[in-house]
Amino acid sequence: MSFDALAWAWNQKTGSAGRKATLMGVAQFADEDGYCWPGQRMLAEYTEQGERTVRDHLVWLEANGYLTRCARKRPDGTNASDAYYLNLQKPAAEFKTKRKKQPADFAASEKPKNNRQNSPTADFADGEKLQNQPAKSAGHEPVIVKPKGLTEPVSTARGSRLPSDWELKTEWLDWTTTSTARFAEELDEWKDGAWSVQHTLFEAEKFRDYWTAKSGKDASRTDWPATWRNWVRKAGPMRGTKKSGGAWWLAPESALAKANEVGVGPALRGESDAQWHARIRAAIDNGGKPPAPRAIQSAAPQMTLPNEDEKRGPSPASRASLSESLALLRARNAGALSQPSQQP
Repeated sequence: MSFDALAWAWNQKTGSAGRKATLMGVAQFADEDGYCWPGQRMLAEYTEQGERTVRDHLVWLEANGYLTRCARKRPDGTNASDAYYLNLQKPAAEFKTKRKKQPADFAASEKPKNNRQNSPTADFADGEKLQNQPAKSAGHEPVIVKPKGLTEPVSTARGSRLPSDWELKTEWLDWTTTSTARFAEELDEWKDGAWSVQHTLFEAEKFRDYWTAKSGKDASRTDWPATWRNWVRKAGPMRGTKKSGGAWWLAPESALAKANEVGVGPALRGESDAQWHARIRAAIDNGGKPPAPRAIQSAAPQMTLPNEDEKRGPSPASRASLSESLALLRARNAGALSQPSQQP
């Protein structure tokens, strides 16, 4: 490899990036005299072009005097890669770059007559000041004016999920009962709907089950007390009591009151709310009395016992008749076997 050949190829102007790359590829293998013999496949891999494209570029470079090709033969007479002679005597091309026009290149007539044309205060009369310009203090230091619309940085604290063993804290319970009582006094839609302790604990269980079962990014919160307060406000007043005129099954205390009223009583041990409510509805449909328990009917079929005759078996006369029939049948079978078969 000759650096002089590479420098010569670099300074040539071929009018095409592919031709320039092919010329640089040949110069990469050339010696000080510009002689080399790289194959077309090697030049194609070196310049990242196709072999046919490289072949066309070599034809153009030879036709325009950049190099000369000579055929080479192997000792057995087969063709080898061509030899290339770079025309290192070819002068380098002149590269002219456009230079930006400098202020000194302007004619005197082209210079602005008044510097106020490019001044930001050109549209104002003498003595006027631009609006919204920061004032200067007595110490000639600019006063920093805070741009409008800036707000305090927002907290980027990561949220957390509600623990699976979460329980309502005492201060949260006190806030709930106090706030709902205040809502019942001040708001018409909350009238007579203050939460009792039992209803608050019931809503706390719903709150825990909802947030522990929720998945995804929405299941995390940065302020769980605020989440509980919003839960209480959205849940609304306590309904279902006799005083409020709501449905009895909406609250545990109203369901218990209805169960005692119809004589069902509290839920049995191991009984679900749905089963308990079903018994309450059945008592209501029965006129306010618990329905009578249903008789348990066995699904097993009734079995009949054999009589005395069936237990003793067949009579002696029946046995004798059966023996005679069997003897006659054996005799007939024996006679049929002893007779020779008759051909038709």
